[in-house]
Amino acid sequence: MDVRLDPRDVKKAIEFYYPLQVLQVKKIRAAYRVETCSGVFAFKNALKLKDLSSLKLAVLELHRQGFNRVPRLCPSHHTGWLIPYHRETYYMEEWLESVTEVSPKKMDWLEPAGQALAQFHQVLSSLSPKSFAGSRNAIGRWEMELPWHRQQVKRWIGYHQGHYKLLQVLHFIHDRLERAILEEKKARQLERSGSGRRSISFCHGSLHHENIMMDSWSQVWLIDYERMVWDRRVRDLAQLMQYHFEKHDWPIKDVSRFIQAYHKVSPLHEHEWHDLKARMLLPSRLLSSMYQVFEHKAWNEKRWKRLVTAVNQEQRKKSVLEEGLFPSLG
Repeated sequence: MDVRLDPRDVKKAIEFYYPLQVLQVKKIRAAYRVETCSGVFAFKNALKLKDLSSLKLAVLELHRQGFNRVPRLCPSHHTGWLIPYHRETYYMEEWLESVTEVSPKKMDWLEPAGQALAQFHQVLSSLSPKSFAGSRNAIGRWEMELPWHRQQVKRWIGYHQGHYKLLQVLHFIHDRLERAILEEKKARQLERSGSGRRSISFCHGSLHHENIMMDSWSQVWLIDYERMVWDRRVRDLAQLMQYHFEKHDWPIKDVSRFIQAYHKVSPLHEHEWHDLKARMLLPSRLLSSMYQVFEHKAWNEKRWKRLVTAVNQEQRKKSVLEEGLFPSLG
């Protein structure tokens, strides 16, 4: 969420709430880079972080257990972790000076990212969901919604009989739904027969390239807390791969390198391979593009082209889903 304050107001707010003298303020994307007498900080909008006082537990636990590659939060000397100013709420965290955003065009950061994400999940899986807002608990929600999505697609297939292009897309998505439901069924059966405790973690939830940083030692840092949520840890794996590999036609060697880098640090349980495959079969972008087309009565060519593009990108994923990426799933 963008900080819409004038730089002078940012300076006033910081010097009122923090024991800091502001030397320079510069807008970078949605935040302000703030140089002070005691270091450099990021001044950010907290609209989606009203529960920052509990989220800080996750950040503190990561640092306590030695995973220092997330920015530290900065408490004010008046109001704790959140500061109200001009009818909005803000917060401060350390500005990471010696890191750069990973490149969406390169693959050199994937293995360090897999390792970092595994360590991130290992630490946060030790916390309890009860310590956080209920809105951040998504455990089981994704798989519970699959039958409802399937029902919607079946209804649209019946409604659009005779429209070949529409039916072609709907049948593709219906097939993906059926396969995802089957994978989830296998996963839950295996989970009940074994131990799946470590499959649940506090997930990052927003693994876009701009939230993944690399330092000069090729170590990966993770920033942004807005979408952190309790869920199966494969949520983050599937999301990062979707954001990155869909633009590269899913090169199986690079996909495998990323997953194996994670797996070597924190091995995936047998049921988690099924969970991961299910998530990869049905990414959120595919579903959201579908609903943007079929939930509206008025035809929108731009939305339709976006959905067709999403389906074409998914078809290029076939080799990853079917050619040996997953260990002998029965």
